[in-house]
Amino acid sequence: MKNGFERAQDLSFPSVSLQNRDPELSPRQSEIYRNLEAIGPEIAAFYLSGVKVLQNDDLETSSYLLAHIAREIDGGLRDVLSGKQKEELEFNIKAPDGHDSTFEKGRTGTFEFVCYTLGTFKITYDRIGRHKPSILQSLGIDTPSPLAERWLEVTGKFHKFAHRRGAWKEPRERENFVPLWNEFDDVLADLVGNYLNFLITVLDRILACQEPTDEIRGVLPNLLKSEMRCKYFFENLDSPAWLEPLREDGWFDPKSNISVRHSTVTVKSLDWFDWWKPLMDAELFDPESSLLTKAREQSSKTDTVAPWYALEYVERIAEHTRDHPCDEIINMLVGIVDTVVGCPTDTREKIIKDSTLSQRMIKIISALPEDRRTDKHTTFAESVISAWKDRNKDFMRHAHDAQRLIESIEQNTNLVLREWLSNMSRSQRIEFLEEAPEIVDKVDHLTEQGLANIYREYVVVILQRLISCLRVYDNDFSFDQHSALSGLLTALQDRRQFDWEALLRFCHGILSLEHFWNERQENRLKYKNQIIADIAELIAAGTNDDPHGFDSQFLPLAEQILLVLVEKAESKCAFKKNPMSAFMNSSKGMVFWAIMMYTLRFARTNHNQQTSSLWPEAIKTDFTKRLDKNIESSFEFSFMLGFFLPNLFYLDQKWVVDNIDRIFPQQDEHHWYVAFSMYLISSRKICKSLYFFLEESGHYQKALNTNYAHRDVETALATHICTFWLENYEKLDDNTSLIYQVVNSSNSNFLSAIVDFFWDQRDNLSEEDKEKVRTAWRVMFKFLSENKDEKKYSKVLDVLSKWVIFIDSIDEETLAWLKLSARHVTWDIRTLVNTLLTHASNTPTEVGIIYLELSKRVKNMLLGSFLGQDEVIETIRILYNSGQQETANQICIQFAEGGFDFLKPLYNEYQH
Repeated sequence: MKNGFERAQDLSFPSVSLQNRDPELSPRQSEIYRNLEAIGPEIAAFYLSGVKVLQNDDLETSSYLLAHIAREIDGGLRDVLSGKQKEELEFNIKAPDGHDSTFEKGRTGTFEFVCYTLGTFKITYDRIGRHKPSILQSLGIDTPSPLAERWLEVTGKFHKFAHRRGAWKEPRERENFVPLWNEFDDVLADLVGNYLNFLITVLDRILACQEPTDEIRGVLPNLLKSEMRCKYFFENLDSPAWLEPLREDGWFDPKSNISVRHSTVTVKSLDWFDWWKPLMDAELFDPESSLLTKAREQSSKTDTVAPWYALEYVERIAEHTRDHPCDEIINMLVGIVDTVVGCPTDTREKIIKDSTLSQRMIKIISALPEDRRTDKHTTFAESVISAWKDRNKDFMRHAHDAQRLIESIEQNTNLVLREWLSNMSRSQRIEFLEEAPEIVDKVDHLTEQGLANIYREYVVVILQRLISCLRVYDNDFSFDQHSALSGLLTALQDRRQFDWEALLRFCHGILSLEHFWNERQENRLKYKNQIIADIAELIAAGTNDDPHGFDSQFLPLAEQILLVLVEKAESKCAFKKNPMSAFMNSSKGMVFWAIMMYTLRFARTNHNQQTSSLWPEAIKTDFTKRLDKNIESSFEFSFMLGFFLPNLFYLDQKWVVDNIDRIFPQQDEHHWYVAFSMYLISSRKICKSLYFFLEESGHYQKALNTNYAHRDVETALATHICTFWLENYEKLDDNTSLIYQVVNSSNSNFLSAIVDFFWDQRDNLSEEDKEKVRTAWRVMFKFLSENKDEKKYSKVLDVLSKWVIFIDSIDEETLAWLKLSARHVTWDIRTLVNTLLTHASNTPTEVGIIYLELSKRVKNMLLGSFLGQDEVIETIRILYNSGQQETANQICIQFAEGGFDFLKPLYNEYQH
């Protein structure tokens, strides 16, 4: 209907430009808006609309709109923080004699007074203001603070701008309210303008409530969407009165609280069991091999259950209730447990398999009175125990609570044991029950491995009697003999003494049986290989010089056994596992190991004899023969030669020099790769003459040009070269030197090894050596700063932060180095934190800059709890006292946002 006015002039409609334009938020406004969103979308929408109105010059009713919006924001905050407050009235009764009586009463209800004086009474009343009490209660204080005073002053002026002053008057000027809005914005910034302010004003205030109001219950789902806020809230909630409201609101329902996180982990290099695969295929030794490259960059997807922080609160209440029983709380706890154990199977399995959640549930169930635990609870506990066993053989050390719940599970153990014993045929098995009943009590589940463990323990208990009774049975060399020998190994580890001559002759007797070597039956073949490994391991253990090793008079007998073993044992090492594990788990590998242990014992025994060769002639002859790959092609032999090369060099330097090209056959990539890798890994103390000899022979250069599939080999290689740089045998300014190639390498494992090497030597470095460190850092920084976004260099930059200890003062150059590392720190934060504390007083600005970078990284740290909290607090206090207020504030906030709120009290202390 036309009424003579254009719509654009109608003040009840916002302009088109206002409707369509998004407001431009300053960083502070963005933070206020983001934290108001955490309270709820409505209050955040009011703030956003307020900024939108503020930035529009076309609205003639801006002051009215802004005042209404500000009142809604203010009221919304106080509703959540202080709860609803009744409006109260104050009544004044004036008697005829002039006497006054004052009463306070809520708006509803009645009050009584007795009249003793005739005449007319005058009754007046005033409303008791709610504004000030609600603001004080919102801040959790009794007397006004500077913030409370500003909040009161600002919001107390809103009402006069919100209401019209007369339809016939001119609208209030927008400019009249803008300063008040800006003051209100300052108040909001102090209340919710950053993460810590929000934590202190909102979350801490809510946590202080003994029980939640309806407003608080309504705001919690939105408030705790943030994982860090959720974690903080349930870690600090301790009032039992919250249990029932939270249960009603679904916080303890697994169906709505259990979720799975999907993550992808990039594998930087092959695992130990994979890095032997190149040995099986020559193609993989090609540096450009697509297969090797693919193996290095393969990724794996992992699924983990997201933390269920609310359950931590339930656990805390359950433990409190165990010591302070309350039927009402117990009933609620039982209801919560029933909900969890009765949830859908797929959800329940996720809880059982997650160690944190399952342990919490076990503790909650264990805290219940025994008469309130049901079969469902016990069944759930059994499932948890079973899952723990699968993950950890030593689970019983960590499951005392659960053990009380599952005692009934173990009732059939003796039946299983009797059935097993009934099948024994040897006298040792008959004696078992008489001699070692206490061993039976140790075992919970008699699996096949469990039975073997029992028998092995039995061997230990009746050790001397067993050795005297050992017999070589012509038709049986499987279970009994393997278990007996394995038991003897256990006894030897327990430092027990026994008759070595009887044992060695028993072993020699087994090996003298022709059918022992010819047996091809699958189960017997398995035990044959185990017995070979057992005998070799016993001899290796017996070569110790301590009282538990065998006497030197038995060395010839041990040599006879070893020469039989090395001739007969078959190579079965496929190198699909950890190389050391693969070697030691190979029966032939164990034989070579025992031969070297025996040889070194022989050398120690005969070292006073005048001879250039310290090892047994028969072993030397055998090894020389096996250097011919047509005779000995096993990887176990190459593994052994490389691993024990320094020992062989000690035994017979000329033999090593004469045969170096057969020990490390450069024309045979497979065997060279295995042998030289093992030499690098095993050489903790590097022999100078051996290093120079191998360098001159080109083996170290070849190693630098080889693509290794595991970082330990590359770490060892870099360590060898750094050792001789430290002793000035390598020169960094020579671009043909090995150290130049390592320091200027793009290989992240080399670079990490350099850092770790000098870190390990930190207490023994001279000033000249420290200058080497700084020179290397300078070179590495140039490369790393250009490639900082590549994931493979994050670990290098992480460990590189430890080199802060080599810096005397933080200047412009070293500041750049430390800033770069601080952005990548994960594990090695303690050293950086401790050392920065020593620099904080002299260079607070630089330390603050480094901490700003570090605090951005905190949320990504792989730490259960932050290390060095006291040092961090002391450092930030120095920054505050050195005039670095804004920097210190931001550091505190960023640490809190990352889940570490230990700086919150310090932050609060320095807010004015």
